[in-house]
Amino acid sequence: MSIRKALRRFAGYSWKRRVNRLRNAPHRASLLDEPVVFLSTESEHKPTSSPSNPNIMSSQPRILAFGGSLRRQSSNQKLAYIAADGARQAGAVVTVIALSDFDLPLFSEDFETEHGMPADAKRLKSLFRDHDGLIIASPEYNSSVSGALKNAIDWVSRAETEDEPALVAFAGKSAVICSASPGGLGGLRGLTHLRDILGNLGITMLPDQVAVASAHSALDADGNLADPKQASKIRALGATLAGHLKKHLV
Repeated sequence: MSIRKALRRFAGYSWKRRVNRLRNAPHRASLLDEPVVFLSTESEHKPTSSPSNPNIMSSQPRILAFGGSLRRQSSNQKLAYIAADGARQAGAVVTVIALSDFDLPLFSEDFETEHGMPADAKRLKSLFRDHDGLIIASPEYNSSVSGALKNAIDWVSRAETEDEPALVAFAGKSAVICSASPGGLGGLRGLTHLRDILGNLGITMLPDQVAVASAHSALDADGNLADPKQASKIRALGATLAGHLKKHLV
């Protein structure tokens, strides 16, 4: 056997071993050089149905976008719309929601035991399950995520039946994150916490993120960024997520 053939055979064997190790290592960091945090034990992404006809399967990725604030003129909700626009232009079907439209009491296991999961918590969880990816624009509250965003995540993480798989609403999801803040760091410290939270729930976190400083002057009343370069970066976040999901749809 020639040296060249031997090297090819070894390379193929080595790669197969790495793939097998990856498949047999659920919930561990990727063994490949990919920008992922955790891998789902289930199929990464499944075909999604067309919004106009749920019986027609579509290869278009479906993305859920929202801001982590309850404020009516939230800068982060405006960022979510801009990133969603980038995802749509890249071929994704995007649903933009506002957390203020969901009546979510502060999570308490006592409340859950007494009253069950609130209807709006079920509705939000269903939206998470029905989409392949997430765009989250997170405000920074005291160097961390907002209470509203954390509370929403806590409710979505809850199982509705005893036999429901753990964290089913997050399984196989990918996400990008961004933030806007009046401060000079643009909410960067809060994004660090959010990345940890979502990653530990099993969501594939893409490394791209954008923090917009001086949000009070960076965004106008109509939700437009004054700096075209920043606007382009936010749209690119959505486009990057859409492109990533297209590669993983089966």
